Amino acid sequence: MIARAKALLNTKSEFRKNIFVLLTGTGIAQAIPILISPILTRIYSPGDFGIFGLYSACAAILSVFATGRYDLSIIEPKKDTDARLLMLLSLYISVFFSCMLFLIVVLFNGPITNVLGDPRISIWLYSLPLTVFAVSCFSVFSYWMNRKKMYKEMSMNRVVSSVSISSFSLGLGFIKAISGGLIVGYILGQFFTVLLLRNRLLKTDYKLKWKRSLVIMKQYIHYPKYLIPATLAGEIAINLPIVLVTGYFNAVITGFFSFANKVTALPISFIGNAIGEVYRQKAAEEYANNGNCKALFLKTVRQLALLGILPFTVLFFFGEILFSFVFGPDWIIAGQIAKYLSFLIYFQLVSTPLALTITFNKSQKYDMMLQFFRGTFSILSMYLGYRYNDYMLSIKLYSLTFSLYYITHSFLQYRAARGVSV
Repeated sequence: MIARAKALLNTKSEFRKNIFVLLTGTGIAQAIPILISPILTRIYSPGDFGIFGLYSACAAILSVFATGRYDLSIIEPKKDTDARLLMLLSLYISVFFSCMLFLIVVLFNGPITNVLGDPRISIWLYSLPLTVFAVSCFSVFSYWMNRKKMYKEMSMNRVVSSVSISSFSLGLGFIKAISGGLIVGYILGQFFTVLLLRNRLLKTDYKLKWKRSLVIMKQYIHYPKYLIPATLAGEIAINLPIVLVTGYFNAVITGFFSFANKVTALPISFIGNAIGEVYRQKAAEEYANNGNCKALFLKTVRQLALLGILPFTVLFFFGEILFSFVFGPDWIIAGQIAKYLSFLIYFQLVSTPLALTITFNKSQKYDMMLQFFRGTFSILSMYLGYRYNDYMLSIKLYSLTFSLYYITHSFLQYRAARGVSV
């Protein structure tokens, strides 16, 4: 009995320690772009942020397909050999997808540019495959490190990524050497980080065992089967509105919208993300051993709910004043948008870090249904604002749609954490 109590105390201590490690690195990584934002908003225009928002939205949507979502399964296998195969498999799929994407861009650049609604995006479409590949590699390596409890390395890599992207963006903005400095800075920063991770994690030349890989692919087929459609619907819900705002209104409004989204999400979500990553590893262990992780889930929900109260209050009541003072008077519209986004960001903070709980009882199909609901109504939100020529109406409806989605998703997570079978 005493030994069991000591083990429980050690487990709790390790859980808190891992959270603290990730909090430190993630906090620094998130603080850097926040701290340099007042400089960026004075050397880049809302239109520059708009075209960057459009580019990053396209990259986020396309990244859903890049690994077949097998990167999410890396943490699940009991054997490291199987997990390593999933890691390599994800990287190979990413290479293939990026090559196919480049071919599509070369053949259909014109029509794609017309659909996106801004001719300035045309030249940057050719770099999309590189960005998608870099983002996918970062995700694959991160899940491997999460599996191996390499929290210090995860923390450090986020700092390196943030510093790299911020440094390149600032440098290119000051020297005015190239248009699209935000895009180029993002690409260079991502690749710099991925190269460091590659040298750190793939020191040995692992060979992909194709026969075993086919078995593994079949064993974890529920990840691409359910999570590609579900994640795609989620990314469309999050990023397609940015594309639609560009087409329905203009790139300047897109800049205000994407910037408000980014700045408000970063400071209040970094704690949630750090807690979520440690939670996923610990919850997977508890679920495998006990058939549920209800106690851990409820405890984490309470922590996240309390953490979100203060930032929500500040954003809702003082968003316009803060944005105008910190980023300059030209950005007061972004502050107005942030006020309405504060609702969805609060519920996102509570729900998103625990989202992978649904994989424990394989209830991804319900998640897929919710994602399609969110995607459909987020698009409808933008369309209604366009019909009434009121972009702020689009923002309000968008926030309402996302808030309802996150609340519903939390109940689905709780059901999975209790060990309820599908």
